[in-house]
Amino acid sequence: MQHLMTEAAAEMTAVVRAVKPDQLALPTPCTEYDVRTLVNHLIYWSGFFSEAAAGKQLPPEGAQRDYTDGDWAEIFAEQSGRAAATWAKPGAWEGVSQLAGTPMPASVVGSLLLAELVLHGWDLAVATGVRPAYSDEVAQATLGILRQAADQGRAAGIFAEPVPVPVSAPPLDQALGLSGRDPRWKAPLPS
Repeated sequence: MQHLMTEAAAEMTAVVRAVKPDQLALPTPCTEYDVRTLVNHLIYWSGFFSEAAAGKQLPPEGAQRDYTDGDWAEIFAEQSGRAAATWAKPGAWEGVSQLAGTPMPASVVGSLLLAELVLHGWDLAVATGVRPAYSDEVAQATLGILRQAADQGRAAGIFAEPVPVPVSAPPLDQALGLSGRDPRWKAPLPS
């Protein structure tokens, strides 16, 4: 799984680098996030928090803030790269880590953070007019994670009700549907 975290982080770095300052106020498929909020969410959760979780530590104080007044793309690239490198270390997927203050097996935390990176990465990509190029292996792994975690995520209010997607749809579209996202989502046209 660790190589999938590295691959997903690299793909998302390309997407984040493509975000333009005039796109920060655009809506995203996550109705509670605009592009600015989502960029900051990705930097924190897929960067700082993910690195800390892999190292079985707490994220640094002050890491959850607005990064869009600086070079957010480079901050994301550095932090997501560091997180992926930490997940690639021996033992990172073993033992106990935590997610939102709850102790869990590190393998579960890593899997959920991989799905978080892929799903929110897709949100950012489509909101800014990009289609992420996840490999079939990353998409298939994300679908597997969602098949196991979507109901629990819905019960916790993290995911919306599933969006029907044909069983013949690509694995990423199926994962998006399980998470309550519509794979056909398009940014609204400016009024």
